[in-house]
Amino acid sequence: MNSTSSEPGSAGQIQGRQGLGGWLRAHLPALLFGWFFFGMVLSGLVAPDARVAQLQSDVIREGWHLSVLAALFGTPVVLAYAWRVRGGRA
Repeated sequence: MNSTSSEPGSAGQIQGRQGLGGWLRAHLPALLFGWFFFGMVLSGLVAPDARVAQLQSDVIREGWHLSVLAALFGTPVVLAYAWRVRGGRA
């Protein structure tokens, strides 16, 4: 198919050829953000009580509290980014 074709979908095929480097450049901040909060959720589930006590927090008293807060703060941002990337389609 010619890259100057006016067929529907041809622009998407051209954009899809940007390569891994272009894809990483475009999405790396969101990937790092998502992995950070995913790591916080997992870390909170396995955090020893002594480490949680070192936080000296009135809100986080057990490890799973950290997991819930990380999920509450991280998930909406990741979902909003995914919504934007999909073009607002469900």
